[in-house]
Amino acid sequence: MARRERAKTAATGGMTLVEVVVSLALLAVVALILVTGFSAAGKLIRRGTDTKNSTDKTISALEMLAGGLSPADEVDSTEEESTLTYILNGAPRSVKGRTITVTDPEDPAISHRVFVPDAPAQ
Repeated sequence: MARRERAKTAATGGMTLVEVVVSLALLAVVALILVTGFSAAGKLIRRGTDTKNSTDKTISALEMLAGGLSPADEVDSTEEESTLTYILNGAPRSVKGRTITVTDPEDPAISHRVFVPDAPAQ
């Protein structure tokens, strides 16, 4: 009797080849999902870092141009005469100056603009 129970236990104690193949297939699907997720997250982080670096570069160049210096980084900049008009206490006021626009040539979507007055408002 004991011999029969031992033989029965030994026969049902392991996994079949089909069970092993199915479990490996499920493991492969889960691994694929994880790799895809981490890859997408890495691309988003890299794109965010590139945008931040581009923004920092254009803002730095814009501040240097507004201060009359030449920018340290390679950027595209335009400068044009302009007038800023605003209303203060019901009276319109105008200030003449220049508008400086700076764009990063590596990422043209990043562009910043500043108005620099010629003299203080009257």
